[in-house]
Amino acid sequence: MIGPADFLLRFLEDEGMLDAERSGVVAERSRADACTIEEALERESIASQREIALAKASLMEVPFVDLEHYSVDINNASLLPRNVAESAAAFPLFVSSGVATVGMTDPMDLGAIDRLRQVLRREIDAVVCEREAIERLIGQAYALTSDEGGKAVHENVELTTGDEPIVKAVNQILHDAADALASDIHISPTEREVQLRHRIDGRLRERQAPPLNTHSAIVQRLKVMAKLDLTQTRRPQDGKFRFAHHGQQLEVRLSTIPTVAGENVVMRLLRPNAEILDFAPLGIREDDIATLERMLEKPHGLLLVTGPTGSGKTSTLFAALHRLNQPDRNVMTIEDPVEIRLEGVRQVQTNSDIGMDFSSALRSILR
Repeated sequence: MIGPADFLLRFLEDEGMLDAERSGVVAERSRADACTIEEALERESIASQREIALAKASLMEVPFVDLEHYSVDINNASLLPRNVAESAAAFPLFVSSGVATVGMTDPMDLGAIDRLRQVLRREIDAVVCEREAIERLIGQAYALTSDEGGKAVHENVELTTGDEPIVKAVNQILHDAADALASDIHISPTEREVQLRHRIDGRLRERQAPPLNTHSAIVQRLKVMAKLDLTQTRRPQDGKFRFAHHGQQLEVRLSTIPTVAGENVVMRLLRPNAEILDFAPLGIREDDIATLERMLEKPHGLLLVTGPTGSGKTSTLFAALHRLNQPDRNVMTIEDPVEIRLEGVRQVQTNSDIGMDFSSALRSILR
């Protein structure tokens, strides 16, 4: 019996993207790996997710929607239970005049369309989207809602500032830490409570924490901001995002790690436009400042700045760079990440994904 996967393979053959032999390889890969034809096409490097989505759109004569270019109302999650959205890989993008425009990865799945029509109680206008884009949208839309869809888990939750949404609670945590000039934020669950601590001048200091029953929603909100996998709670994850604080953009590096009591979150606050201080305001002793200045006057050498988290390593290094940064010198740095922007200094950001690590950057600089 010919199914949607066969139609897709034949269409790709007609489009010249693969021949009969490669089509057989893809089908065999799908059986061997117990994956879909679309996943097999990706694993064989024959077609990308976007190319597959565009092929489906042409085959079914339905529009392709790039979710990056649309502002979707995630409140539409209240119209569709999460388990239905995930099983059908679909989400209602727009609702107008009794018709729901539903983004799907597979509009050829007529059973899924019938189920969506019954649940939404509207006519369905199906459009094609990339698989990862739909999965990411579903994760974000249901991040702060219950698994059944509908009511948000934070509607009846008391936060430290009153009956506020989780979004506002997260914003307050971030802004309070920025006001306190904290370098890090630690959100640590225990069996009975959540610990909220700021690292200030290298030491962790306790702050008033939100209730334990809000912890999961707060972590989900932070994962949404950092574009992490919301469904993964058993593996460490790293991400980053930015937020505005008194007109200044602060960058946050976020790290999660699972513990027996729940996911532990640590956030590093970076201020790219932070004021560069001299040595004295950093608390360095006068005799140490004199030693540093003598070392900086030398034409070559190596200076190691070490210490625990929040002890002032970055501030000390940038104070030294500020001294060295003169028009008659070419100053270059290799950083991961670039935490503070310094005018006149050529700052290089490493990127291990493309092989741009410290050693390769250093070789290029020395050339």
